[in-house]
Amino acid sequence: MERQHNNSFDYIRHLAAILVLVSHHFALYGGEEPLFFGYTKLGTACVIAFFCISGYLITASYCSSESMLSYARKRVLRIFPALVTCSILMTVVACTFFGSLSPVNYWSTIQPFHNIIKFSLLDASGHGEITNYFAANYRFPNALNGSLWTLFYEVFDYVAIAFTLFIFYKSKLVGASLLLIGSISLQFVLLKFNVNQPLIDRSTILTIPFAVGSIVYLCKHRLDNTRAWLFLALASIVAIILFSKHGDERDIVFFFAFSVFILSLCSLIKNKLSKLNVDYSYGIYIYAYPIQQLVINELGFTFLTSMIISLILTVLFASFSWHFIESKALLLKKRERVFS
Repeated sequence: MERQHNNSFDYIRHLAAILVLVSHHFALYGGEEPLFFGYTKLGTACVIAFFCISGYLITASYCSSESMLSYARKRVLRIFPALVTCSILMTVVACTFFGSLSPVNYWSTIQPFHNIIKFSLLDASGHGEITNYFAANYRFPNALNGSLWTLFYEVFDYVAIAFTLFIFYKSKLVGASLLLIGSISLQFVLLKFNVNQPLIDRSTILTIPFAVGSIVYLCKHRLDNTRAWLFLALASIVAIILFSKHGDERDIVFFFAFSVFILSLCSLIKNKLSKLNVDYSYGIYIYAYPIQQLVINELGFTFLTSMIISLILTVLFASFSWHFIESKALLLKKRERVFS
């Protein structure tokens, strides 16, 4: 999630983060998540947008890094400082004061420390004893932060693209293309033979938009004109209309074509947007879910009111995350370039 000259990436990521909040609010309030034009959940469409943009920017980061170590350091500084802070706050606030045991009894066990470590290391499956049974009786029960599961697969793609481009250093485009083809092939096999392997399923389906973003970055000089982007945008819409299945959360065509559309859209509008000097998108994404759980179930507001309050509180936490955690980590990345 590096920041680049293409300012539309910032706007699309902020919009996607907010729409994830909106989509999740339906489920957390006890309903069904809305569909994106009938094809997939709105939240899923936003995750696809995140991953294809990330594929573009992370490939740019790799290509501009002086070494694999430099690349890894930048990735760690972008993801983990904010995530660790979020994990601590979730445990100290949500699990401690809104769980089953009293704060004293909860912190007299090893469970809160286990919870912090678990979420900080990209394991978002925590519930029950380690979360002090947070959300056990909520409308959407036993879920502390249902957004964080995607971070594991994002980091997986950071590693996958780095090793792919390292191996195919003489022809990075070939490497990224093989990563895309391999992911599509594995996903097709899983669907064809109804194989139940969640880890492989999620890693391959989410690598599709990530690899598309990588390929688009590596081809950006060949596509640097409005007609090419407009053609790709229209072609992707046609492909979705003709070949995507409605209501299918694992439709390969949609994951591929929608990624192309998002990147084409970003390229078409990049010169029409002013620059954002902040990036709250990551903070919005990681803080929204637990805040929504608390607002919906502890305050008892109506659907719309609880959504608005959740959004306001989430932006406040995201602002804190950006100004006091993420931007400081970015300064460390810049300092590395100065002294290298």
